[in-house]
Amino acid sequence: MMMRDKNKSKLLLAAVTVTGCLLLVLGVVDLWTGPKRFDATWLLHPGSPVNWLTAFNLVAAGVAAGRLAWQNSRRAGNPDGVPRLIWPLLALVFTAAGFDEVFEIHEMIGDQIKLLRPGSALEAVPPHLLEGNMALALYAVGACGVFFLLLPQLKKDAYAYYSFCSAIGFQVTALLCERFFGWAEDAPMPWVLIAYLEESCELFGTLFYALAIIFLAINANRQASTATH
Repeated sequence: MMMRDKNKSKLLLAAVTVTGCLLLVLGVVDLWTGPKRFDATWLLHPGSPVNWLTAFNLVAAGVAAGRLAWQNSRRAGNPDGVPRLIWPLLALVFTAAGFDEVFEIHEMIGDQIKLLRPGSALEAVPPHLLEGNMALALYAVGACGVFFLLLPQLKKDAYAYYSFCSAIGFQVTALLCERFFGWAEDAPMPWVLIAYLEESCELFGTLFYALAIIFLAINANRQASTATH
């Protein structure tokens, strides 16, 4: 058991260290050279390495959830106490969110709805519901719901439990930054640092979601291996 904990600790430390170092380097370069709004190396640019890493984390969480869905499909009953449908749904949602992060799908849909809104039935929809931060709010609410659904398994693994809690904390912080300081990206220093904080929280939030699901997948794989021996 101690060896298993050490392996998880090493994975957690490596993931946080690599992510933190990359974010630090990009942030220092941005602050040193000044924001380059049309350069993909800019921390807030849609094509920034931060966005790609955020998308990678989401897809990794989706793959881990898919692995759990496949393992559960081969087991009778509901031994882990988690609704069987939750894993394929999480696999789909995390993977879709990863593609959304890269291609900004929900922003494009929101922009199209705003164009169609005047003179249509969509005028009854409050404008703020069409803003990008509503997607973050839905993700946060969904994450809290998933947390309680996964609680029977999360309580069995401190690494998974605290990773998931950390992910929700980072996500809520990103949502608050987006909701109340959405203008910070176009503001001068020091306000632009709030936009940097938002991107950083989104990145670490997705990292800890991925780690939480990966830790649960590791546990399930070990249980399956033990059962076959």
